[in-house]
Amino acid sequence: DGLRGGKALFPVPGTAPGPVHLIVPFVAVNNLNATTRGLELAIDWRDISENWRTRAIYSWLSTDVTLGVDLVAEAQTVEEETPTHQVALWHSRNLGHGLQLDVMGRYVSEVAVAQMVRHEIDAYAEADLRLAWQPSPTLELALVGRNLFGGHPAEYKPFFVETQLSQIPRSGKLTLSYRP
Repeated sequence: DGLRGGKALFPVPGTAPGPVHLIVPFVAVNNLNATTRGLELAIDWRDISENWRTRAIYSWLSTDVTLGVDLVAEAQTVEEETPTHQVALWHSRNLGHGLQLDVMGRYVSEVAVAQMVRHEIDAYAEADLRLAWQPSPTLELALVGRNLFGGHPAEYKPFFVETQLSQIPRSGKLTLSYRP
């Protein structure tokens, strides 16, 4: 109860910039109610010798929004801001000699965002990779690659407050960790 929505205030005339025009102010108010239902399944496999481990995760989320008083948005707009389906797969393997390989993949379903112009954030699949070398129990050197399929154009665009699309590009890093 009491989630953020919007309320239109009384229109007022405006003169700057340009010709006389009408300004309709909107304010954020807590006038939405929502019910969410979801399911998350996780499976974790390990071999007996602990040389490898695999995790698979699936989540489903359904949102039902009830309009509040003087609401500016459509309920469907708010409901579609979160992806319905997400899938992740992670595999870790001990390669011996202090080497470890982690491969992570994920899928996120589309997100439809209705603003003045309808914009949809497409479904995407991405992968990450990590190769680590641990020469001693306290020291680790790792090479990490994120969003190896090239990144995707957007992950999230908020409703009501206009901001740039969040974009996550392909990246890589080399880390050195010391744990006393």
